Amino acid sequence: MNTQIHKNLSKYIGNTKTIVSLLLIIPILGGFFAVQYYNNSYKKVEIELSEKQGEIAGAKKKNVTDITELIPMMPETEISSVDTSNNEIHITLISKDEEKEVKTFYEDYFFMNGWEQEEVGVYIKGLQKVKCEIGESIINLTLTGFD
Repeated sequence: MNTQIHKNLSKYIGNTKTIVSLLLIIPILGGFFAVQYYNNSYKKVEIELSEKQGEIAGAKKKNVTDITELIPMMPETEISSVDTSNNEIHITLISKDEEKEVKTFYEDYFFMNGWEQEEVGVYIKGLQKVKCEIGESIINLTLTGFD
């Protein structure tokens, strides 16, 4: 009788070890596969971003690697935002220069590059139009007709 109890107890302990081992291995494997999945998805996003680098969403002119291909920027000016809603490109720049210097820079650029001044701060060249609003350290440019 003791032998039978001993055999049953041995089977029970063996099954328990197997169950405990599985309970330890399953979360480890789950973690491993989760890390692999997220590493691969990160690489996919990185590839997609590198393929689209330089594109301005909604703009017909693709692969603009430098915003100055569309409009000049004063030295040491930073791009704050780019928005392409309503078939326009809205660019907000931040400059450390005085407002007067910024206005002079853009007025000189438009004049020397054949742009006509439609009204104060609005310049036209062919089908292209740039509205230039300058105040303190903020420069707001609205571009239309840039294909």
